[in-house]
Amino acid sequence: MNRLVLNRADIKLVVQLTLSALSRCDLKACVIGSVAAQIHGIEYRDPKVCILPQQKMRPVFDSYLLKDVDLLILNAGLDQDVEEIKQTLIEMDPSHFSLTPSRVAGATHRILWCTLSGDYPGDPSLVPSGPGEHVLSRRGGTSHANATTSRTCKVDILTPNELYMTHHMPELLQLYRDSENTFMAYSDPQPSMPSESHVQYVSYVSLSMLLMLKLRAWLDHSLPSANEIKHGKIPQDEDDIQEILRVGMQDRNMSCSVQHMDDGDTWNLGGFASWRDAERSVRKFVRKWPETANGWRAVGFV
Repeated sequence: MNRLVLNRADIKLVVQLTLSALSRCDLKACVIGSVAAQIHGIEYRDPKVCILPQQKMRPVFDSYLLKDVDLLILNAGLDQDVEEIKQTLIEMDPSHFSLTPSRVAGATHRILWCTLSGDYPGDPSLVPSGPGEHVLSRRGGTSHANATTSRTCKVDILTPNELYMTHHMPELLQLYRDSENTFMAYSDPQPSMPSESHVQYVSYVSLSMLLMLKLRAWLDHSLPSANEIKHGKIPQDEDDIQEILRVGMQDRNMSCSVQHMDDGDTWNLGGFASWRDAERSVRKFVRKWPETANGWRAVGFV
């Protein structure tokens, strides 16, 4: 099965559009997940994009083709609802964002999509043509590669509460700011005044926090009470953790960041309530994957 992958320009644009729309709601966010992994040099896994005919306004998505862009809201209100944030993004930028119902039986949440319109310049052989894939229509003999298409990416909006983090972001939160990736942020100083815009750097979680977030996800997905969908994510979680450890072993700042994590700092600890809880989960991972012990030791955990 051929799959289409977002190029770096597409990834940047999805992140920029989402952060810009969030800023209109006075919300700040940082990038987590596979996009953050990319910026830290983890290249084996890319966010995927779905290619659709432009005339289809409401696409049918094949989850096998898609990976998402994950954003963590840094200043979410204590009881701020993610579904309300998604709806607000639609109102702020309806030309790029849309919502579809979840395909999970019984789920009440909706899926947020960011659509990038334009010609896809890729090789015709990359266009999906197998069962369950999205085929670009030919018009007047036009090849698939030249058809006008929309590239659509799933965007996950997460709040600290969902990741077991305290409500208030710590002052010493370790974030990586990409000087080569900026977005236009907006603010409304007064209700009667027009919004002001200014350029801001895109922020990503640190490599150490990314590792902790992934370890916490692996722990949750491994629970006996977790559903089949979460259990199915375990192999990818384990691959991600081992790749982060591989990169972290070559990063001198990684062990320093881990050693300076404060007990009870649920943000830098990736949702773990304490350093002891994090260490306990590391030992559980090492029991299953003993070959990772040196990696955990190198980054300051074992």
